[in-house]
This record gives sequence, C-alpha cells and structure tokens, in this order.
Amino acid sequence: MFEHRRYPITISQYEHGKLAGHLASHWGNDDFDRPPGDPAPWIAGVTFHDWGYGLIDNVLVPGAPESEWLAVMRQGVAFRFEHPLTDILVKLHIRRLLSWHPTPEREKLMAEIDQIVAQRLPETGLSLEQCRWIDGITRFCDFVAFDFCLGKTGAREVEAPSRWDTGAFQTITYVIQADDIVKIHPWPFDVPSFDGLLVAYQREGYPEVRQPRLLPYQIFPGLHKTQPI
Repeated sequence: MFEHRRYPITISQYEHGKLAGHLASHWGNDDFDRPPGDPAPWIAGVTFHDWGYGLIDNVLVPGAPESEWLAVMRQGVAFRFEHPLTDILVKLHIRRLLSWHPTPEREKLMAEIDQIVAQRLPETGLSLEQCRWIDGITRFCDFVAFDFCLGKTGAREVEAPSRWDTGAFQTITYVIQADDIVKIHPWPFDVPSFDGLLVAYQREGYPEVRQPRLLPYQIFPGLHKTQPI
C-alpha cells in the first residue's frame, strides 16, 4: 500500500497496478514501438506486475520490513499466470526489484525466477532479450504509477523502450504536478491525452475501515521546469 504524501489517503498496490496498466494500454506511436502481436498479454503483465500483494494490502511501500516484503515477492513468484508472456513479465519485474539490493535470500528467489522464465520462454516465441525489452515498458509505467500513488511532485527521467527491431531505448521525462496532472515528454502514447480514476481509502482506520475516495489523474504531453523527484 502507498501512503500518499499530500492527501490523508492510502492507495493499494492493486490500484497502482491499474494505473500502470492504463499507461501501458496506450503505449506505442511513430516514435515508440509496441511489441508485435496481441497486446493483451503484455498489457496484463504490466497491470499485474505487483499481483503478489492481493486486492487489498497492508504492506507499506516503501518501508515494509524485509521479511514481510520478501513474503509478498514469494507469492508473486509462486503465482502462475496462464499466458506465458504475462507470467514472464511479472517474474522479470520481481527479479529486477530483487536485484537492486541482493542478499542470499533474494539471490535464491532470483535463481527460482530464472528457472521459471527459462521453462516458459519457448512458449512465447520470443527471446529473453525481447522479453526484457517489453519489461522496460513495465519499468516506465511502474515508475510513473509509483511516484503518483505516493503523492510525489517533480520530474524524473526514465529509460524506456523505443524500437523493437533494434532493442533501442530512449530517455523519457515525466513531471507530476500538485494538481495530479502528469506531463510526459517525449510522448510515447497513441492518444493526444487521457485520464482516469483511482480508488483510494481514507488512511484513518485502514484496512479494517475502507472508506473510499476517488483520486483522478490526467496525463498530457509536454513538460515544464521543476525540481527532480
């Protein structure tokens, strides 16, 4: 769960994933390629990248004890998605998180992920490098959704996949404003702009008391000068 820095609300990982998936669903234009084929499996992989937390979670991110966080990661690794690409993308995301601060327990879980990915990779018809390229979409969408759900404001630069045939990446900058508008440049999406709603909960009493609140967001092209996140 995310404790918003500017509002007295809590946002679940499930809602965070929905925002990431919404971004992914519009991915692709003349400057940023979509992976070939059916987009549904990889959009699902972006949306469900934190599925191990469940629908209503009480695991503080960031800030949860290592043992509690690892238990959630193990649940994510143990869950098997029916579509192999969705399953691999979720596993690659978890592996990326584990690799940031490796410990013996994290390395053991990473090795388990590597085995699962190797077993399921032939089902996709893709190479590991191509799956990692798609995981770059997860990484970008996750960064935006993560910072937004925490209520951060400011700018961040993130490398994102741009060309499928060469495996190229390009730096994208996004700015989160205090009015919950997100501005992004260069624009990697297939529509001029889009918006949506997240379901948040009043922080007091959560999760026993789930008093809902709506948190709207708007995504536009463009930037303005601001401090980094």
